[in-house]
Amino acid sequence: MTETSSSGSVPSTSIEDGETDFDRFYERDIRPWLEGEEERRQALVSRYWRLLLPIVLGAVALYVALMFVVPSIVEVWPFYLAIAVMVALGSGYPLYQWSDKFNAELATRVFGHFDYVYSPSAPREILVAFSNVGILPSYNRETCTDHISGKVEDVPFEIIEAHLIHRSRNRKNETTDTTVFRGLLARFDFPKPFKARTSVMADRGAIFNVLGGLFGSDERVRLEDPRFEKAFEVYSPDQIEARYLLTPAFMERLLSLKARVDCSLCVAFDQGQLWLAIDGRREYFPRFSVWRDLRRADQIRGLLRDINLISDIARLLRLDGETRV
Repeated sequence: MTETSSSGSVPSTSIEDGETDFDRFYERDIRPWLEGEEERRQALVSRYWRLLLPIVLGAVALYVALMFVVPSIVEVWPFYLAIAVMVALGSGYPLYQWSDKFNAELATRVFGHFDYVYSPSAPREILVAFSNVGILPSYNRETCTDHISGKVEDVPFEIIEAHLIHRSRNRKNETTDTTVFRGLLARFDFPKPFKARTSVMADRGAIFNVLGGLFGSDERVRLEDPRFEKAFEVYSPDQIEARYLLTPAFMERLLSLKARVDCSLCVAFDQGQLWLAIDGRREYFPRFSVWRDLRRADQIRGLLRDINLISDIARLLRLDGETRV
């Protein structure tokens, strides 16, 4: 892969050949640190099992014994099980506390190599801003993590990971949680000036297209590319400006990005920025498991593949100021 420096350019995902800038960074700074953390992980896992196994075996033996002395205990087994679960979680607290600290430190180091700033928590106001732009589905429960900011291809960006849920109640007052979005929310500075908000929504079919025209405040923008029309619905109060933004070349780039993320993609042009909602229905920037050797290459590769998506967005859409899109 192309070699890169830590200046916000396209990152490489190789960690085996020792030929890229990241390979050298990994061998120099990450691998020795992982060796030490792996020793710590193994010690904490051993401690966890040393604490948990006697407790579990003792609890099972006591429960079986009491069944013969107090048969009615069978009726309260859910309560007994809940106590066992709480004990298990309590004994594992030091391990998971270390895991949170380790994953945050690892992400900070790796993102920092590309001159990106990382935080494990995300400001809620960013989610509110995306909701105000209008490219998110209706939700009433949310979890936001992994706040990343910086520049790629000299383009400022900001990204968070979001899990959005719509909780509903039926006539029996039973609640149902439905995931309506799980993925990345990203905004990049956009090189073309514009005034109105133009929304590029994932296509929802002919019926919803009609309903969108009835209930949306903006007009549906019809474009000449049939492939783009099949993949997206475009709405804007300014038809001319929408076509000025969505040139044939940029429509082709959005289709390429949709193919790259291989999931539902919604986009908006607003406030001088390009807003993207990438609904991959999965966890991005995956955490290292406490139950696996930290030195396994597949774990760092998974993290790097998602980091690489950041630069792919700017590269595929050509958001650098020189291209003028």
